[in-house]
Amino acid sequence: HSLDDLFSLTRYDGHPSLWVLLLYLFKPFSEAVEGARLIHLALATGSAFLLLRYSPFKLLQKALILSGYFLLYEYVFIVRNYAAGVFCFFLVCCLFPKRNKPLFFVLIAVALTGMMLSNLYAFLLAMAVSVWLLLSQMQSRQWQWSFLTCYLLLAVGAIAFILDIQPPDDYGYARDWRQYWDKKEFLISLSRIGQVMIPIPPLQPLYWNFTIISDTLLPYT
Repeated sequence: HSLDDLFSLTRYDGHPSLWVLLLYLFKPFSEAVEGARLIHLALATGSAFLLLRYSPFKLLQKALILSGYFLLYEYVFIVRNYAAGVFCFFLVCCLFPKRNKPLFFVLIAVALTGMMLSNLYAFLLAMAVSVWLLLSQMQSRQWQWSFLTCYLLLAVGAIAFILDIQPPDDYGYARDWRQYWDKKEFLISLSRIGQVMIPIPPLQPLYWNFTIISDTLLPYT
């Protein structure tokens, strides 16, 4: 299948296409599901290496970070597009101290663009970092015109993200904004905050996409 065939199918996914593009590039080596697992494991391993090698934390702090639910389990064993965003974000953090040097700023821009094309959460984080970089450079008057190309790359990445997640005309899920009060949707949205802050799954066989917070709130919907 061609790239056009691939992108025509991913329009229904609701996610940007960096992850499926990585899978497509790996296609000549393996079309089995193990290939996707290998790419995912490589991204997770790369993220752990960047954290262990370049982060300013103490060894115990690094161990605690890596032994958390997300970095130890979800971003390692559940093969999805989030691992690519985490790897790009860690790469941005490693390069950030040298951001005033043109070459490193280019690498930061590339990594931020990778975040934008990974998933929605990484896109929001990448946009926040990009805006902060722009404002800090304008405030410190350390602007270099060579950085303009990097900001153009970031703008292209943001536009590509918006175009990439646009649903097709026959897409039937979550198309319209809700402009009315809905208690159930409010509690679901409220539970998302708890899922982020306390990502502890409930003690039940079907635990995926639930936490003890959502398990407490959703029965009242």
